[in-house]
Amino acid sequence: MKVLVEIGQVCAGEARKLNQLYVASGYGTYPDITEAIAQREALLQERRPREDALKSDLKEKEAAAAVPRARINEENRKTRDLLKQRDDAVHAAGQKVEEVGAHAVALIAALPKGGFFSNLMSGRNWANVERLVAEGRQGSFFRSLMQAQVKSKLEWMNAINEMTESAERELATVRKSREETRQARDTLVQKLEREVAAADLVSKTARAEYDHYVGGSYVLAGRELEKLVTLKHQILQQLQDCCTSIETVLAPSDWAAMFDMPEEKLPWRQSNWTGRLDVIEDFLDRTIRYALFQYALRYWEGRWVLEVQALQDALEQNDNKVYPFKVGGRAMEAMYRRWAMLTPLFIVTAASLPKFPKCTMMEKGKFVERFMAGFFDLLIVDEAGQIAPYQMVPAMALLEESRCGRGCLPD
Repeated sequence: MKVLVEIGQVCAGEARKLNQLYVASGYGTYPDITEAIAQREALLQERRPREDALKSDLKEKEAAAAVPRARINEENRKTRDLLKQRDDAVHAAGQKVEEVGAHAVALIAALPKGGFFSNLMSGRNWANVERLVAEGRQGSFFRSLMQAQVKSKLEWMNAINEMTESAERELATVRKSREETRQARDTLVQKLEREVAAADLVSKTARAEYDHYVGGSYVLAGRELEKLVTLKHQILQQLQDCCTSIETVLAPSDWAAMFDMPEEKLPWRQSNWTGRLDVIEDFLDRTIRYALFQYALRYWEGRWVLEVQALQDALEQNDNKVYPFKVGGRAMEAMYRRWAMLTPLFIVTAASLPKFPKCTMMEKGKFVERFMAGFFDLLIVDEAGQIAPYQMVPAMALLEESRCGRGCLPD
């Protein structure tokens, strides 16, 4: 019998765990959960073509945005290379200006200064000038003067000025070229940046539309689907744990031997087992609880036989102390407890109830009739709303606890 009690507690306990999962989820049965999962999967499946189309469109837009971005990177690289070339040219032209300036200063210093004594020495001075021209790299400006043997300081100064102005014009030209190159490249890059911004805007719009639609799918069905799938796994795990816990206490072969219950008829062994509490309760009513009820019947029937035998012996011996049988409180308590061994529930009307729980007691040398207050364990009032309070409230003094059925006592 201990095994029956233990297995009954295990079955009921595991079933209640499953029932708590169902109650917490808001779904009454396992099929309700699977149906809800199928509905949400169908909704997601219905939205998937649109989601795939938006995803494909997003990829196209992102790919289109990547083209001008890659081009602008390439043009930026070209701009850096071109500007470096122009900077090198400007640097070279600047160095040439400095070199030409130094050369011009040397030539001017070597020219004859004029005057009587200077003219006497001019041959030597002009030789120094021609030597400096030959050593320099600007001989083209003085070739005609040297070929014509021109000894005029003014004409040589004009040639020197032309040489320096030419170097300065060349520097100005390369600087202008650099600035024009920079402006042209900046204009091109700005145009490409506008194209990138426009493509990025299109891409971001597509991304926002895709994220909004996918987020809507998650809110509509995805979030609940995740919860339901998790709940389904929890229930399946609990079903497996339930089967393991039950069969750890009582093997399937023992069910067949004790209750004539084949293994294939055990609820947790059936393919459609979902852990419904009403199914396991019904199964326990037909097996373990029925067996325990029969054990209880036999026990209390045996106790009743012993009690009746003790009562009979007391009656024959007229000994109220050995077993009380008269109308006193002890005798009435013994009578009701003896009756309860066969029928623990007494059904009476509200009008008849005051007639039962009475006993005779000795008070001040006289026998008086008193109610047995606090004797009964529980009073259940069915349809209490149909009973007048003055009929039912006094009866509550006869028991330790009371409960009202459907309805309530009127105000």
